Amino acid sequence: MATRAPLGAEDPGVQDVPAVRSGRSTRRSSNRRAGDKSKFSDEVRAELFALERATCSYSGASLWILDYGADPDYAIDWADHVVPASRGGESTLENAALASWIHNYVRGANTMRPLFLLDRGRPTRDFYLLHPALSAELAAQLARFSRLHPTDWYLNRGLWHVWLGSQYLLARDGGTLYRRDTRYRAVCALKQLRKWRKMTQEQSVASVAERGLLLEPVGWDQRALLAAAALDSESELEALMHELFPAMRASSILLDLLGDAEEPVDLEDILEVLDAGEPVAARVESRVRHSVLQMQELLRVE
Repeated sequence: MATRAPLGAEDPGVQDVPAVRSGRSTRRSSNRRAGDKSKFSDEVRAELFALERATCSYSGASLWILDYGADPDYAIDWADHVVPASRGGESTLENAALASWIHNYVRGANTMRPLFLLDRGRPTRDFYLLHPALSAELAAQLARFSRLHPTDWYLNRGLWHVWLGSQYLLARDGGTLYRRDTRYRAVCALKQLRKWRKMTQEQSVASVAERGLLLEPVGWDQRALLAAAALDSESELEALMHELFPAMRASSILLDLLGDAEEPVDLEDILEVLDAGEPVAARVESRVRHSVLQMQELLRVE
C-alpha cells in the first residue's frame, strides 16, 4: 500500500508562509528588535512559543513535538503576523500569534479578521463561539505548557528536524525524493540542539521531565525522540530517523485506512493491522483505536 507523502505541496518543512486580532491583549513584554518586517527572529519565535503555551491560536492544537513522537500528522509552530507584513505589520512579539504552519499557510496574507480561539494561553470569546465549553483535555494542555521556557523552542525545532528526517524516508518509500535528505536534517537538528543545550545550561533551565512537560503516558517513540536531545553526532541522529521511520510508515497507513473507512469490514481491517505487532506511533494507536470505536457506533446507527 502506498504511503502518503509529508504534508505540504513542496519539500516538507520549507513552507515559510505566514488580520487584525480583535481585542488583542497588551500583557506582554515589549520587543525592541528591529529587522525585516516579513520575518520573525528566532528570539521572538522562542518567546512567542512559551507565551502562547505551544498551542495554535487558531485551532488549539498542541505544537509540542514530544506530544507526537512518530505521528506523521504533526504540524510545526509558525509565527503569524496579526497585521500582515504586506500591510506594514512588523515582525514583533506584539504583532505575533502562534499558529501551526498549516493554518499559517492557509491564511497567507488574508486581511479578513480570523477567529483567534486562544490568546496567550487563554480561550477568547471566539473560542466559545465555536465550542460550548473549555474541555478538560485542552485545559490540562494549557496548564502543562505554562511551564514552558523560551529555550524549549530550540529543542522543539531540533527534534522537528529529526521528525522531518523520518518524513523524508516516508516520502522516499512512496516514490518521492526531496532535496533535503536525512543528512541535511541531521545537520540542522544538531545545530538547534547544541544551541538549546548551551542556553539551558547558561540559564539554569530545569529539564523537560522535571517541569512536567511530557504527556503521560509517554510512548516509546516519544521517549526515542526525546533521547535525540542528548545526541551529539549527525550519524546518531540519522540512525534515530531510521529507527522512527517504520512506525511513521505504519501510522501513516493506519490513518489513511481510517480516513477511507466506510463499512464495518474496513474497521475490522484497521484493527487487524493494529494487532499485527508492527511498531506504531503511540499517539496514533490511541487515536485510531478511539476513532474505530466511535465509527463502529456511528455505522450501527446508520
